[in-house]
Amino acid sequence: MCCYLFAARISEVVTYASPGDHKTNPRGPKGTEVRTDAFKLGPIEEEAAIYTVRTAKRRGLVRLVVLPLNERYEPWTKILYDFYDEVGDNRLFPFTRQKAWSKAKEAFQGLQYSTGGYSKNKNYFAPRNRPFNLHALRHVRATSLVSDFGFDSFDLSSFAGWNLKRSSMSRYLHLGWQRCFPKLLKDHI
Repeated sequence: MCCYLFAARISEVVTYASPGDHKTNPRGPKGTEVRTDAFKLGPIEEEAAIYTVRTAKRRGLVRLVVLPLNERYEPWTKILYDFYDEVGDNRLFPFTRQKAWSKAKEAFQGLQYSTGGYSKNKNYFAPRNRPFNLHALRHVRATSLVSDFGFDSFDLSSFAGWNLKRSSMSRYLHLGWQRCFPKLLKDHI
């Protein structure tokens, strides 16, 4: 659930590294690493859960993931918030990323997801099907944030913890056509 909601890498969720795993430094949260706050937008006021996520690829740089607690907007936020509260000062997911990948492989057996990218000669954009895995949850969430919620590159970069200069977010930008299309409807005469 955290991988999806936070658009997180598994190493930003789990607590332990496997012996000899020098590739990743796990950054999993404690149950105390969430708080609530009210968000006001004109006359509307909504309660938000603010989760602390430590970015895996940038040496634990903190990013805040803010999600509405009202299940009308996000049905899983309150469930996750309550889980954090139950765990308290302990780590949420006290296992290795390899253990998580192993369990996910069983759960996602036979499923695929589509990613897009430019062909090797960069002449056209082509969808590619890949086996569904934990990292797919990050891509599915990024796709949803752009296509369903209208996130732009800055929003997506901020939410998912991507570096604006070097990121793979360009694969999602074509999904935001709804934001661009109205600009084409202006009269230029």
